[in-house]
Amino acid sequence: MSMFPGKRFVWALIAACVFGAAVTRAAVPTPTPRNSPEALRDFGVEKSEPIESSFFFYAGKYVEMPYVVERRGLDILINGHCVRPGPEYPPFEYDVSQDPGDPPPGASPFDRVPKGTDRRTTYWARKNAYLRAHYHGSAYVEKMVENYRKSTQVASVEPRAGSPVEYVVTLKDGSTVNVDFVESFKAIPRDKESDLKRARQQMQDFEDGLRGGGMMLIWRGREVSTGGPGLVDIIGALLSSEDPEVRLENLEKAGFTSRPAQVLAAEFEPSEQLKARYEAMKAGAADAESKRVREAAVSEMEGALDIGKVPIVGELPAKEEIAEPEVESPAESPAAGAEQDGGRGGMIAVAGAILVVCVVVGIALLLRGKRAARAKG
Repeated sequence: MSMFPGKRFVWALIAACVFGAAVTRAAVPTPTPRNSPEALRDFGVEKSEPIESSFFFYAGKYVEMPYVVERRGLDILINGHCVRPGPEYPPFEYDVSQDPGDPPPGASPFDRVPKGTDRRTTYWARKNAYLRAHYHGSAYVEKMVENYRKSTQVASVEPRAGSPVEYVVTLKDGSTVNVDFVESFKAIPRDKESDLKRARQQMQDFEDGLRGGGMMLIWRGREVSTGGPGLVDIIGALLSSEDPEVRLENLEKAGFTSRPAQVLAAEFEPSEQLKARYEAMKAGAADAESKRVREAAVSEMEGALDIGKVPIVGELPAKEEIAEPEVESPAESPAAGAEQDGGRGGMIAVAGAILVVCVVVGIALLLRGKRAARAKG
């Protein structure tokens, strides 16, 4: 008996792996549009102008730009991909005008809802809606407990100690279920105007997000956005030919650490448009960095030149506003004339003294020269 598996086993194993991988790839849920004919009839369709910025990913794949945000009825789509399904339209409304009566024979509050049946149409949901519409507070709790006790599948309904709304329901088979008979919040009334206003605001939010120049993903029915200085590195990591582990590591270094990063790192499929956009973005980032360095150098130089300057506060007066000082002439002011004459006299005296000193020094030098000549002779 051979220790190695046969060919059939090997091929079966390969098929199982391929099928498992396919299931895993298809397991990423995406929003499902309601495609309500009534909503489309009542609200029509609106589309944005083409948007050529940001990077949009849907279900783990890059979607090529330009991007067009569309409101189709109450659903919001980007390039045909549903990003925000609208609310149910027309709104579901319970008929609370008549009491549904006692529980049907054999019905339990905990029965599974048959596949394809709207839970809201079951007896227990309709009875709850009726009691909620006609009773409030403790009266509502009492009516709910009374109705549960009427079920042929319920053995007892007993309150839990210390709580006015918590009860323990024991079924005929001996199993127990803890139930909170909390009065549900009433749904906010809806009308066409409010529905359309809400849908248009959602459409505008997605337009603004795409015009922001970042990266937008729709993951498990919700929006995930990232961007900033690390965007170039994030796109570069996605486009790299590295192993998924290395690619994920580079994504995390760039600041992209959410769950979608793991899926993108493992399954991302590059496109020619994304490659071209990445190269253009990388060149633009290099130019921006070079400009920033130049501006910083110029600012530093200007700061050095500004050292020692006294800042001027306020505005200088106009030339005609500057008053010329009034100077009195000697004729008009005898004291001023005397001061001027005194000043001139002092200057003449100083000059004369300097002249005398110069003459004396000159004569002394001349005499010294004659004495030196005689001594030699």
